[in-house]
Amino acid sequence: LYINYKSLNKVTKKNCFTLLLISKILDYLVDLIRFMKLDLKDTYYYIRI
Repeated sequence: LYINYKSLNKVTKKNCFTLLLISKILDYLVDLIRFMKLDLKDTYYYIRI
């Protein structure tokens, strides 16, 4: 059994994404880590003992 996908390949759209600069990615990650730390710090007071 053989299926030829050439006609399907002509119709499909290819997704092309550009990569961000490494410096922008690192800046984003630093902000994300700060947010996570703040979020965890605030949730400490909601834990019932």
